[in-house]
Amino acid sequence: ELPAPVGDGLSIFRTGLSLVPLAISLIIFSPLAGVLVSKIGVKKLAIPGAFLGALGFYLNAISTTYVEQLACMFVVGAGISVVLTCTINLLVLTVDMKKMGLANSMNNVFKNLGSSLGAPMAASLLSTFTVTVAVGSQAGKAIYQTMPSAAAFQYAFYLAAGVFLVTAIVVVFAHEVLGPGKEKVDVRERMRLADA
Repeated sequence: ELPAPVGDGLSIFRTGLSLVPLAISLIIFSPLAGVLVSKIGVKKLAIPGAFLGALGFYLNAISTTYVEQLACMFVVGAGISVVLTCTINLLVLTVDMKKMGLANSMNNVFKNLGSSLGAPMAASLLSTFTVTVAVGSQAGKAIYQTMPSAAAFQYAFYLAAGVFLVTAIVVVFAHEVLGPGKEKVDVRERMRLADA
């Protein structure tokens, strides 16, 4: 939305459309990840998913065109959907049924915490790394405006890529609960045992 040379000079509508590939990717890859996680396991799917998300943000940081940015958002969406699908399976299958409410609450707390911290951290980068550009003129005098620099957006994308890499490291230490060699989980049986 920001004017050139910092941004693409897009309308608010076209800027909003840039998130459509992310949504389409979530719609495609979430069900696919749900099917695959049972067959190959949480860790074998979550770690590549985290790397995929990191790759998408890294490529977004170095992209130079609007079309490249759209493609990068599709890749980011694939990574997000795979990681979220895997982590919720990991949570549900490793927690005692009697503590499921607490575990689900903590999962939501940490997702909200991430959302609450991510936006201010990105905003901090965008307000720290700025550039002043001429945006027009009036009565023969240039009108200048200070706005986030292209580097600020790159740093924000690098930060997001780093978060995905940390996620991959955390998953490495998780206990595998699905996939080859694991017993098929009977949720009804787990609930019956929890009630006993």
